Amino acid sequence: MLSPSGPHYLDLGQGLPLGIEPSSYVSTSTFLAPGATLLAFTDGLVERRGESIEMGLRRLAKAATRPAGTLDDLISSLIDQLAESGAEDDIAVLALKWRGTQQTS
Repeated sequence: MLSPSGPHYLDLGQGLPLGIEPSSYVSTSTFLAPGATLLAFTDGLVERRGESIEMGLRRLAKAATRPAGTLDDLISSLIDQLAESGAEDDIAVLALKWRGTQQTS
């Protein structure tokens, strides 16, 4: 999640990838501050052979905090910066920006 206070990862439970076999998943809720951006991505964006996943996650956090303009710009920038040519794994990125709720009187 990219929030006004900086990037951080949500602590979510882990399960099998969707479609592997029947499984149950735990529903999770989190608070998104107005202006926060939620990024969802496949491991192909951050995993590299011979490197720890933590290094890839740090690289993503650093790349995601650079100004990018629109959500499309952000996604394109992340893929340009992090996707290696000839990647062997799939890459999918979804971004959602929470603009907050409108209050009426």
